[in-house]
Amino acid sequence: HDHAVKLGIRPTYHVECDPSWHQVKNYHECPPGTKYLISSRCSKSMFDRLKGRDIYLWHMWEGDLGKPVYRGEPAFICGATVVLSAIPVSLTLGYKHLHFFGFDSSFESFESHHAYPQTEYSQQITVKVGDPVNGREFKTTATWAGQAQQYQDMRKHWPFFNVTIYGDSLMAEVERLGRA
Repeated sequence: HDHAVKLGIRPTYHVECDPSWHQVKNYHECPPGTKYLISSRCSKSMFDRLKGRDIYLWHMWEGDLGKPVYRGEPAFICGATVVLSAIPVSLTLGYKHLHFFGFDSSFESFESHHAYPQTEYSQQITVKVGDPVNGREFKTTATWAGQAQQYQDMRKHWPFFNVTIYGDSLMAEVERLGRA
């Protein structure tokens, strides 16, 4: 959140669903006018940090917990990451053409794996996309490779929305090949 705001991006909406209490460290720069779509699974500290902001509560359907309805309110079928969770939320709000910046799921080198300092670490791997012989190789993590697979599944089940993924990345290649 703060990284994007410092780059001059002023979001209309911002989606958050990470339940970890330390996620609040990314919310010091909260521009007025942003609608914060915060999942009920987020830590109370997130709601405290955004107090006084325009907050909208939503619920994630967590299949392993069996909660398609949460306290009488419908829940969204979501993916394992915030980007994948933002897709059904955006579609429900009526958006049919989604633009993604920084939805790479890959990086140029194993040493430089994030746009800003990131202490979390996941197993780093190389994957080939497309043709097994001539397909492009991307440096990624096991988590991000899973995100790419979930994204492909979402596109198969919900083909009615358009996507533009900016940049040359694993996700952009997945989208390009999926629409070819």
